[in-house]
Amino acid sequence: MRNQDIRTGLIAFLLMLLVGSTAWADTEACVVCSVNQGVIHLEDCPLKERLGTETFYFCKQGCRDEFLSDPESWSRKFAALKTDTTQAEAGSLPDFRFPLEPIGSLSRADLKGKVVVINMWATWCAPC
Repeated sequence: MRNQDIRTGLIAFLLMLLVGSTAWADTEACVVCSVNQGVIHLEDCPLKERLGTETFYFCKQGCRDEFLSDPESWSRKFAALKTDTTQAEAGSLPDFRFPLEPIGSLSRADLKGKVVVINMWATWCAPC
């Protein structure tokens, strides 16, 4: 019985690895959504198109069709968006102040000019 439990656990772990690696394989920036929203963000993009040496990704067929209606224009807009230096400001934090005992408090001003990583996940989701 113990060997069967170990075998079942191992199979479940291997399946989790397989599913987890394929789930992130198509996470890219949808060209059309990014250009329309003015911000590059990653999402599940199962569709792709090659234009010259570049590959462009799309979250749905409608985005792919829109891109194919004028691929040169969309690729130019997307390239400009990727080189836009204000992209880092797209998700800037609002002003805040949190109490932190026993050291005092922490505010947005305290973090200015520093790289901040916020690690969040849902309470019902195991850490990835």
